[in-house]
Amino acid sequence: MKKYLFIFECFNYERKYGFFLYGFNLIRIIDIYILKICIFTQTSHHMRIGLISDIHEDIHNLEKALLALEGLADEIYCLGDITGFTDEFYSFKPDANECIRLVRENCSGVVIGNHDLYSVQKIPRHCSGFQFPENWYSLSEAKKREIAGKKIWLYTNEDPPELSDFNKAWLNQLPEYKKCEIAGSKILLSHFFYPDLTGSETLKKFTYTSVSSHQAYMSALGADMAFCGHVHSEGLLKASRKQLGVRRILGMPVAFSAFEKKSKIEENEFIAIPAVASGHRRSGFALFDTEDNTVTAHEINGQ
Repeated sequence: MKKYLFIFECFNYERKYGFFLYGFNLIRIIDIYILKICIFTQTSHHMRIGLISDIHEDIHNLEKALLALEGLADEIYCLGDITGFTDEFYSFKPDANECIRLVRENCSGVVIGNHDLYSVQKIPRHCSGFQFPENWYSLSEAKKREIAGKKIWLYTNEDPPELSDFNKAWLNQLPEYKKCEIAGSKILLSHFFYPDLTGSETLKKFTYTSVSSHQAYMSALGADMAFCGHVHSEGLLKASRKQLGVRRILGMPVAFSAFEKKSKIEENEFIAIPAVASGHRRSGFALFDTEDNTVTAHEINGQ
């Protein structure tokens, strides 16, 4: 690419001073054709995007995922919950600070998840109808339960990790969603779906109403597709109002795609990807290919 940038500079120099830098018209014509080939290659270039989510301080599996993606992905994005460990669900030794460092150094974009919010005691901006009191994190568990009932995660068995001041500040500034345009694809990234973009409410089912809400939000932001985490799916969950047959009858607007199976993304669909963390479910990461609009979940082996 440096060669072609140099050619651009040569053309600018020639136009400015009114003479052929190369001295021969034939050489100039050849350079123009090389430049056109370069431009065509750049505009038609596709990318492979790595997607990770729900790390929950599992440094061992995070290192495995990043190592695998090193040879597969052009860029990596993280969909939240870097932190959030409880021995009720996980048996590995947590390392929140190291996980944050690796995500910070390896990911082109990151959004915040519900456990990340809890780790820095931050109130979510997007939540479905529940108004958090400003002093939410200073309230007792009993008072929180009285106010929220079972609507909001209370993290009763989870202690916030001991984060460095730098990592706290970095987590605190993360957005709740991110819209990216990558190789022509307009993508919305969040930890969960609208209006609960961070997954701070207790887990809701994928219904036609919830799918429609997120798709409307995607459309408002001009996104063609979306990815989220949070559900720790063993593979991929693809949400769409177009699901037919038994899924339509049961009111389940989702299609399941197993690990290592390529899935085509249609316009205005969104995908839930697996968790990196090693827990009660199989873990993995996802790879999106902009060339054919397909996404594949890859399992993290040797857990």
